[in-house]
Amino acid sequence: FHYVPQSLAAAVADFIVTGIIRELRGQGDQHHTMLVNTTHIAEEQNFVQHRITELLQHWWENLHYGNDDVEANAIMQYFKSRFDLLKPHLCHSTHTWQEIAERLDTNVQGNYIDRLAEVASINYRTGERLEYLEAEESGGLRIIAVGGNRLSRGLTLEGLTVSYFARSSLNYDTLLQMGRWFGYREGYQDICKLFTTYEMMDWFYHIAEATDELKLQFRIMSEQNLTPKDCYILGKNIAILHRASKKLNLHRKNSRIGY
Repeated sequence: FHYVPQSLAAAVADFIVTGIIRELRGQGDQHHTMLVNTTHIAEEQNFVQHRITELLQHWWENLHYGNDDVEANAIMQYFKSRFDLLKPHLCHSTHTWQEIAERLDTNVQGNYIDRLAEVASINYRTGERLEYLEAEESGGLRIIAVGGNRLSRGLTLEGLTVSYFARSSLNYDTLLQMGRWFGYREGYQDICKLFTTYEMMDWFYHIAEATDELKLQFRIMSEQNLTPKDCYILGKNIAILHRASKKLNLHRKNSRIGY
């Protein structure tokens, strides 16, 4: 997969396989989205969008014209390997590889790859939008959305199932806002996938830990009928991470607390 890094190829393959599984569950009329957030630079986002498009075209052509040649078989085996990783975690349904393979055959009318929308690059240069409302009449939008800041905040990603996330920030609040995979995924939470770096996993672990501690403080305050004016709210410092930008830290005081 010389078009994209192997991890991104795996994420795109998982997006297709999970989309087929959702169809087999009767969710084919619902939106199905993949998020790719690797950079805030529009030109680089457009480059990633172009490479993913080339990858999908490569898969389509080989599955369509290959018919039992080495490349086509290798692609099908790759999809099977991705399905085999998902299968033990399926909670809402059980499926066979044959059911998945039938919908990957690009010689068959209505195959899943043919029904994917064009890969979208969502930034100020392209002006592209996610046309969820327009797609509802035709049975939901199946789309890979590549972007940066516009996808990080404010924009709802309907049916988000696969996230490829390599952006970083040194602020707690920004990281949490960029983590668009949070939320309810009724009927398909068992097939949601997140691809990110080990460093980001570590940061989100520490942020989740600090958030839990903050919630506990609020619970104790509530039980004692206290307000934030009555006591200090403690927020854990984490290595190089900041709880918020400097503008939002005007009333912060650093303290050392030991046990």
